[in-house]
Amino acid sequence: MYRKIYLLLSAALFVSPNVSSMAMDNNQEAVVIVGAGMAGLTAGYTLSKDGIPVTIYEGRDRIGGRTHTHYFDSSKQTFYEEGGTFIDSDHNSAIELAGKLNIELIKRGYGSRKITTIYGGRLQPISTLNAELKSIKLQLTQQWDQVQSNSEAQMEWNGLEWCARSIEPHLANLSPFGKSFVQTYLEDETGISLSKGSVYALNWMTNDIGEYSQLLTYKNNPFFPNLIIDCLAYNYTVKGGMSTFVHGLADSLPSSSPIKLHHKLTRVQKEEDYVLTFETQDGEKHVTAKNVIITLPFSTLREVIIDDSVGLSKFQRKAIQTLPYGTNSKIGVPVFGQKRIYDDMLYYLNLDDKFIGWPGENAVTLMVNAANGKVLDEESAHQLFNKQRDYILDSYPYIESFGPPSVKNWAQDPFARGSYSTQTSTHDLILGNYHEDTEKYPGMRNYAEPIGGVFFAGEHTRADGTAGHIEGAIRSGLQVAALLQGKLN
Repeated sequence: MYRKIYLLLSAALFVSPNVSSMAMDNNQEAVVIVGAGMAGLTAGYTLSKDGIPVTIYEGRDRIGGRTHTHYFDSSKQTFYEEGGTFIDSDHNSAIELAGKLNIELIKRGYGSRKITTIYGGRLQPISTLNAELKSIKLQLTQQWDQVQSNSEAQMEWNGLEWCARSIEPHLANLSPFGKSFVQTYLEDETGISLSKGSVYALNWMTNDIGEYSQLLTYKNNPFFPNLIIDCLAYNYTVKGGMSTFVHGLADSLPSSSPIKLHHKLTRVQKEEDYVLTFETQDGEKHVTAKNVIITLPFSTLREVIIDDSVGLSKFQRKAIQTLPYGTNSKIGVPVFGQKRIYDDMLYYLNLDDKFIGWPGENAVTLMVNAANGKVLDEESAHQLFNKQRDYILDSYPYIESFGPPSVKNWAQDPFARGSYSTQTSTHDLILGNYHEDTEKYPGMRNYAEPIGGVFFAGEHTRADGTAGHIEGAIRSGLQVAALLQGKLN
């Protein structure tokens, strides 16, 4: 099935000070892609369709990167997503690509499914949640308006320089429930602690919370059918899990565009062509290429030696070294009962323990964030889930039993070092407008501009609101593929 994936076992890291006299691959490659996640696979698929062969090198023993489905049994009927999970209704690149690959998407409406909220040690009615959300939205809107007014009065606009301020002082007037909700929501969305949250979060949280409040208003209205809500508010999941999407991309590559696993990038140099050094079981392997697409998250790319000969700017090097990543981790728990929980659960909000959950396929997913996510292990995952057991059974009484939890800690994954890119009030890339797109490459962050034959892709390169999403990875892969197509054709 995967004739184009060559398994090579990993070896100890060794970096040569000079590769010019070392053994190289026999054939120079026109395009090398580093990383077989959604960005790299999308770029490889797109270029191959245009008749441009590529070779994709992946450090792991599997493809998919941070998009990976954990199957609890060989039937693949019970699973949860360790990484990327949802495709939003406006994530058109992902929807279109899935269609081309005949990947079936399942539309998940918000109308008929339940939101379970825990606060103060007990289940809260949806009316309480909605009332609090309306109050939160009003106060955050007022704070955001004040921030903008003060910024315009006190200083010249210099990108989002004022966003290097903390959000915490602007939450002082919220109720205890409101503060718990904002902290839970911010830490879920960004993967960082509230204390590091940027004041810019006031903007997007105001919009998001307003939408959720409107949804709850509809759900509380007996004259507003769930069927109509399902048509207005929904997202998609992939039938069979996101790994089905990943393998659909890989299987669509021709034999002339192989994927080579267990190839960990350790160095990039520029001689006449680019020389990439990989760690493999057989020692160092050196690959020469005219063009390189690097899709590694900056959280791991900062461990790679990139020689001055490559020509990266100081700003790009700074971004690679300092771009923040969240520390979201996940717990997946199999669920056994007479009804599919995915048909009944929308979200599970625990505002006491500060995390959000949602259903997997015959499973429950709990996402643990910030400091707690960074240290999550099997023991703490079992403890956390045991605290939720009674709440879940009270909300979904048809559940008969649970299976043992599975844990995925992305911060401790050596090929990720974090969940997804984020922004904080403490990192000074904000001062360089790192998040803004370039004039020449719309939708691409400044630091991801191509340098010669080196291109960057991945969710962390997007400046169009899709960073941190599967859509962002796919868009970046499509964009760099188009740029290379223009260069090579």
